Amino acid sequence: MRRFLLFFFILCCGAGVAFFAGTGCEREEKRSPFTIDPHFGKFVITTQGRGFLEPAAEMVATVPPQLWGSLEYVVEEGAVVKPGDVLFKVSTQRLERAARRFWLQAGRQRVNYEKNKVKNEQASASRTEELTAATVRLTHAQHKEKFLARSADPLAIEKARLELASATRSIEYLSSRLQTRRSLADKGYASRLELLQTEDQFDQAILRKTKAETTLTRYRLGKTKKERERLRRTTNRLSINREELVDRNRRQLKIDTLSEERERLNVESSEAAAKQRTQIMKRATVTATTTGTAIYLDLQHMGLGRIRKGMSVWQGLRLLKVAELSALRAVLQVAASDIERVKVGQEAIVSFPALPGFTSTGKVTKVGKVAIENTWGGKNEAKKFEVWVQLEKTHPLLRPNLSAKAIIKGNEIDNAIRLPAQSVRREGTKYSVSLATATGWQRKEVEIAAFDGEFYYSQSPFLKGASIALCEEGDQ
Repeated sequence: MRRFLLFFFILCCGAGVAFFAGTGCEREEKRSPFTIDPHFGKFVITTQGRGFLEPAAEMVATVPPQLWGSLEYVVEEGAVVKPGDVLFKVSTQRLERAARRFWLQAGRQRVNYEKNKVKNEQASASRTEELTAATVRLTHAQHKEKFLARSADPLAIEKARLELASATRSIEYLSSRLQTRRSLADKGYASRLELLQTEDQFDQAILRKTKAETTLTRYRLGKTKKERERLRRTTNRLSINREELVDRNRRQLKIDTLSEERERLNVESSEAAAKQRTQIMKRATVTATTTGTAIYLDLQHMGLGRIRKGMSVWQGLRLLKVAELSALRAVLQVAASDIERVKVGQEAIVSFPALPGFTSTGKVTKVGKVAIENTWGGKNEAKKFEVWVQLEKTHPLLRPNLSAKAIIKGNEIDNAIRLPAQSVRREGTKYSVSLATATGWQRKEVEIAAFDGEFYYSQSPFLKGASIALCEEGDQ
């Protein structure tokens, strides 16, 4: 029994060693080996991509800003247009009504503005006259108060009395003398000059009397305290009334100015709105800027259906494009692991699933620098980069958005051997293959010069005519 257990243990250990020795890419002895071409050759590294066609030059016709309504005219799909041809026209009836309404509103507002301006000017002139009159009354009262505020001097009063008495006597004397002179002058016994001198002396006497009476009146009134107090109150009242009038005029002038400014802004706003509608109407007709074929854009996702006359459109809506179908390009998506091999200027062969047997050559014109959203696979697929290939050969059935596949030719590798991707194991930056030897499978490191996604290219000389094992996907 003990011998049987020992024999069974040795048998199991041998089977385990044989199993682990044949795991991974070293289990290929159970399958037929792959024999490599014994001749080194020249290979062109290619990169594959797929995408769709689009015009190399196109114009997208969009509804202009601040414009919406119904389509009054739209060019037929497939029609060939040239610069200046009308692509579509949006109805402007709504804008015409709005512009007319704003012009009428601006006219009424301007008439009201002019009327109010004249009315405010007349009111301002009336207030200015009232203020001038109040200023005159106040100035007269202030002068009168200043006149009566002077103190009465007894000597001055006596002097004024004497002056009044002297002037009275002179008037009496000159009055009789003037009558005598006039009588003599009428009879021719007195000269005209003497008569004029007597009249002048009489007038001066009357003036002196009036001045003396005024002085005595002033002194007499100035002595009355009650009179001075009454005059001071009157002056204060006139001053307060004038200040109130000035303040009221200032406030009213400000109100009138603001009112005029508001009305003027309303006029300008209405005129600007009318001009804006007029300018928008000029943009209602969209014309072509390049020569090409009119192609309707798909609006099904927006629930608008097919583009047609009378449909409702709004600003920013992309309706159609003018594409130059004689110059198409393929917009491809290339895996991030392959994008480093693609350069501008490389040649490419483009095929189309919808046109079996037809291929077109082209050249790479643009290589994307930033990864884009992958539209050709699931969300878990590797990132893609966009590559443009300008087609050199056209076909009558080529149209934008047609699916396309391309093989981009890269650098050439001379004196190399091509290895299937399933035969190479990658561990970090090192690569190895399983070689068939007389004693079994042997793992050996190789140098890889390039990889095109399907084949590895190596220049290791020991691979000539060798047999290697194909690894399964999980063993690589």
